[in-house]
Amino acid sequence: MTDAAAITPLMEQYEGVKARYPGHLVLFRVGDFFETFGDDAKLLAKELEVVLTARAPDRGGARTPMAGVPSHAVDTYLGRLVQKGYKVALCDQVEDARFAKGLVRREVTRVVTPGTVVEERILPGPDHNFLASLLLGEGLARFAVVDVTTGEWYRGEARTEGIEGAVAALAPFAPREILAHASGPDSQIALRTALHRELPNARIEDAPDPIAASEAPENLEIAGDSVRFAADLRLASYVRAAQPRLLPYVSLSEVGVGVPRLVLDAKTLRHLEISRPMNPDDPGGSTLLTTWDETRTPAGRRTLAFWLKHPLADVASILARQEAVAWFVDRGAELLAWRLDLTHISDVARIGARIAGRRIRPTELVSLAESLRAVGHLAGRLREAIDPPPALRALTVRLDPLPELLARLEAAIPKEALGAPEESARFRPGFAPALDGPIAEAARGVADLETLERKEQAASGIRTLKIGFNQVFGY
Repeated sequence: MTDAAAITPLMEQYEGVKARYPGHLVLFRVGDFFETFGDDAKLLAKELEVVLTARAPDRGGARTPMAGVPSHAVDTYLGRLVQKGYKVALCDQVEDARFAKGLVRREVTRVVTPGTVVEERILPGPDHNFLASLLLGEGLARFAVVDVTTGEWYRGEARTEGIEGAVAALAPFAPREILAHASGPDSQIALRTALHRELPNARIEDAPDPIAASEAPENLEIAGDSVRFAADLRLASYVRAAQPRLLPYVSLSEVGVGVPRLVLDAKTLRHLEISRPMNPDDPGGSTLLTTWDETRTPAGRRTLAFWLKHPLADVASILARQEAVAWFVDRGAELLAWRLDLTHISDVARIGARIAGRRIRPTELVSLAESLRAVGHLAGRLREAIDPPPALRALTVRLDPLPELLARLEAAIPKEALGAPEESARFRPGFAPALDGPIAEAARGVADLETLERKEQAASGIRTLKIGFNQVFGY
């Protein structure tokens, strides 16, 4: 980018981050902006239609291209980059510039990729956001798939050998990101080509080296077999690098084992228009999912979509599901009450993932409390129901309103948190005594600034005068 003898300390810091995160767009915090430099700046300016500028000339007279986005709106721009298939590393300031000795210390605090994003404002909607690992060697290909927003982890193997069988195994998941590995460079190129052809919206890259079986979460039940579970271990390696806080909370779900299911390849899914229309020029066209979707919760929509793309192939299981549906259909008036309770249930799985990833917002904790109360109502209805079928009776144990967690949320969350701005109080006074003092002091500081602002407006006669703040100059 620049001559080694002329590189500034800030650019040296930036280049060090780029070296540790190859293949990522690095958004580098400088004051009130996240900046990019060099080729990344040209790419950012093109993809986000932001102004491309340049740093001051170095000692050799060279000007490094630069483009950035405001820090307060970074999630909006992140969403656009992720939708376009980019991997982004956010390098933030991790110490106060006023107290820094020399260059402000910066560290990568977030890594966002199409398959590991958890923020609601960046995700494209309530549907599954799958990340997949595909391993093709001799015999049947093996795969592992995870939705980090819900913690659901699937594993299985292709039904037929070769590349076509491998691609068909992943098609029902429609992953946003695929980590592919095949034995031999020619096979790797052929596999990636087939994946691009059948899953054109997915970001595809080479799978990373696997973690050791002993490092995998207990929930994945790998039991030390690093050969059989190589796809899982490569997927776990990627998740650990991008979302390390979420990996311990994933849980294994069955697909392809236990209850038999049909495997629908990409061509079948496309022709049946199950979740996307066959005409690529009409992405908003009707599908089987949009036609049938009368669900009341995000989890319900994801479940319906999964059932349609992984249909049951076992008569007993099909009859059990039909019996449960018929029980509700025969109780139309009661069904309305059930559906009303369901409308109060938010996306609990994704809220849980954001809590684990420390990306939660106060309003989402309010939604979680409301959801737990609604789960309690549903559990009560089910216990009082007359002669429910076995599939529904089994839910009485699983519908746990977590009363201790609900009580803690109600004790912690301020009444005004619902609909409040993001910078509002997170806790009720007295819930976290260690924070009460600093919060009160901050409130007094804001009040003093407002008083000063009014005083200066009166003294200057400028009613629109405001006291501003930025990371470079302060107030």
